[in-house]
Amino acid sequence: MAELDDKIMKMLLQTFRAEGAEHLQIMNQTLLQAERTESDTEQRNMLEEGFRAAHSLKGAARAVNMLEIEALTHDVESILQLAYKGQLEIDVVTADALYDAFDTLTLLVSGGEADASGVQAKLAGILSSHSEAGVNGNTVEQPYTDVMPAETEIIPSTGQSSEETIRVSIEKLDDLMAQVGELLVARINAEQRLEDMHQIRLLLERWPRLWREIQMLLPGIEGERGKHLTEILLDYAGSVQVVSKQFEHLDQQISRDARRLEMVANTLQEQVRHVRMVPFATLALILERTVRDAASSGGKDITFEIHGKQIELDKRVLETLKDPLLHLLRNAAYHGIELPDERERLGKSSQGNIEITVQQRGNEVRITVSDDGQGFDIERLQRLHAGNDDSLNGHNTSAEDQAIELAFMPGVSTSDEVNAIAGRGMGLDVVRQHIEGIRGRIQVETTAKVGTSFTITAPTSLAITRALLVVLGRERYVIPLLSVEKIVFAEQVSTVGGRLLLTVDDDRLPLYSLSAILERAASELPLEEQLALVISVGARRLAILVDDVLTKVELSVVPVGYPLRNVRNILGAAIMGNGEPVVVINPAHVIQSARGVQSPVVERPQAAEAEDTGPKASVLVVDDSITTRTLEKNILLMAGYDVTTATNGREALKALGEGDYDIVISDVQMPHMDGIELTRAIRSNNAYAHLPLILVTSLESKTDRERGLNAGANAYIVKRGFDQEVLLKTIGQLI
Repeated sequence: MAELDDKIMKMLLQTFRAEGAEHLQIMNQTLLQAERTESDTEQRNMLEEGFRAAHSLKGAARAVNMLEIEALTHDVESILQLAYKGQLEIDVVTADALYDAFDTLTLLVSGGEADASGVQAKLAGILSSHSEAGVNGNTVEQPYTDVMPAETEIIPSTGQSSEETIRVSIEKLDDLMAQVGELLVARINAEQRLEDMHQIRLLLERWPRLWREIQMLLPGIEGERGKHLTEILLDYAGSVQVVSKQFEHLDQQISRDARRLEMVANTLQEQVRHVRMVPFATLALILERTVRDAASSGGKDITFEIHGKQIELDKRVLETLKDPLLHLLRNAAYHGIELPDERERLGKSSQGNIEITVQQRGNEVRITVSDDGQGFDIERLQRLHAGNDDSLNGHNTSAEDQAIELAFMPGVSTSDEVNAIAGRGMGLDVVRQHIEGIRGRIQVETTAKVGTSFTITAPTSLAITRALLVVLGRERYVIPLLSVEKIVFAEQVSTVGGRLLLTVDDDRLPLYSLSAILERAASELPLEEQLALVISVGARRLAILVDDVLTKVELSVVPVGYPLRNVRNILGAAIMGNGEPVVVINPAHVIQSARGVQSPVVERPQAAEAEDTGPKASVLVVDDSITTRTLEKNILLMAGYDVTTATNGREALKALGEGDYDIVISDVQMPHMDGIELTRAIRSNNAYAHLPLILVTSLESKTDRERGLNAGANAYIVKRGFDQEVLLKTIGQLI
């Protein structure tokens, strides 16, 4: 019986803590709104809602015998009741005392320990002063009762949803998402098996032609042995025909099952992902309190707005972003916004402004924290940078960008004071660490006397990662696509101060070998045959060398456990469609690790040794995706072709009119003029009616394939099963 009572009490406490957190959120929110509004009616309505929440919290605390919480909530309720009746003004002192009480209650409700005596003394002093003012002013104060006012009882609750809900711990959702990740691996495996079946089907499709050739030869074989051979081959042909029909049936069954698995896996993945998504508005309260407290502490007048509260993010992503956002808001309120007198002297409004804007961009969310304050102290940061010449390791950035970059270094601060808000050299480095921990990046724009904007870009969910599969020797690795800007050949390489620099779009970037950064065996390929990936994290950019880039992949990334948890440069692990495990690289760590790595040795072949292989075939690549376009271009360049690119059919036709090409490789879905229209236009023009053309597209249905071939394409390659060897072999056959 005692055990049952303990279980019941434990359940009651869990329920109380969840309910109490909701009541405290309402109390905080309504007080913040009441402070900002100038309408007595609106303020009265807000205080009424806060009073309701305090009354409910007090009753719930009494039910679970939380006497300290009950007593403190009683004083809060008394002040809110008087303010609601218009008998007490919520000034700054009263609001500060209430917020202190809310913070103490939050700690107590969550199961922590706190000394409530100081807060209770403040609240008692406010109530006592009000009581004395009531006597001196000959006003009659309504005695406090433990019953809500009649007028509040008959007001119906509005805005309540009829949808039933339950609370589920985030740990359970994490476990569920992990299982969905396993299902995703099974789906990828099924797709790989389908590709294997496709290859077998191609072999079986050769049999009818071979059998016709054999039948033509059989009459020429005479004698008993020839007759016996004919019987064996006829029996074999019948068996192959039966096997072919059975295989076709099996292929159809597996294809149907694979499509069903894909549909179920994708639907379940999306639904579980959606369950984990929460609106940005869940952080609004703590962010508003942070700005309000910082402004009050610094003697500043600041308005704070959040745009895009309805945008949803994964719970884990949002929780990770909370601390960085709090750092940025405190810095904006303390460092950025000037005092009212200073702002007026500068011709600004005495009231400062801080805004957060949340925007969704596909699978990413962009959060901008901006203020109209004084901006970064660039001159001071530049003086600090003078003693840190190696801090950026030769990155090709302006002096101002280098100074801003230094602000993200540990221990760097421009504050002259040390207090609870700023000045300890901790903040922006923590911001960067948190954001990069979820594969995000942060950028800064600042203008003196105008203001500063921090833009955080992060994935909306961490469940699935789009990445590039790269090769280092005999090993394969995955690099998140979010950090990869482009893929180029290591051609325009120069040496400055013993370091290699790669020129990309007139920008000189440090060049490092990924093998050296990961401490793997050095590449056996000469520099000219390696590919360079331009990666960026925030304002930091560099190029890393890999042996090859195979394809884009979509993977379920899982964190690695002991003993790999603390291995640098590793973000996690994933399973490929063929069951092969791959390591997922952490771009932020790679950029940091590159600072201690020597540049690769340049070994260029002598010009005299180069063989004259004659004129190269010229290829026109047409694709609106920069990633696909660059990937195909680099594959063709490595194969010895001259390559020109275009982003749509119109550009391709213009290029055909200006130059001579041996073959065209085009996507289908493109703006302005798609690949089908381009194919028809080429076939209708006598100048290049016979020009070979290959369509490389993600459209894989039989109808799409027939549409492309009927338009005049010589070959049709599906991107999902894309193999660079197939592409090169097809080109070789056509030209």
